[in-house]
Amino acid sequence: MEYLTGEYEAFLYGGDDEGETVMRVSVECFDPQRSDRKVVEENFLKAFFRYKPRLAEAYAENSFKIIFNFIGPGGLELYQVKGRPKRLVDRR
Repeated sequence: MEYLTGEYEAFLYGGDDEGETVMRVSVECFDPQRSDRKVVEENFLKAFFRYKPRLAEAYAENSFKIIFNFIGPGGLELYQVKGRPKRLVDRR
């Protein structure tokens, strides 16, 4: 996947009335308009759920959702945050 820079970040959101948890994954791309989003999403889900069967079940039941966001170079929040950047932020 030569169109990816290798930088990413993920944020967890949740706590709504229905008990749903959402993970927003932002992936940095050289050109977001030309990136093969479907391939990136499929590869991510396959690797992410490989050793997390309970999360895979929650995802299949729609109680855990993953939203993908494709951003150009320098657009991730970790570039704007002072201090040590974190790749996964729990905002629940």
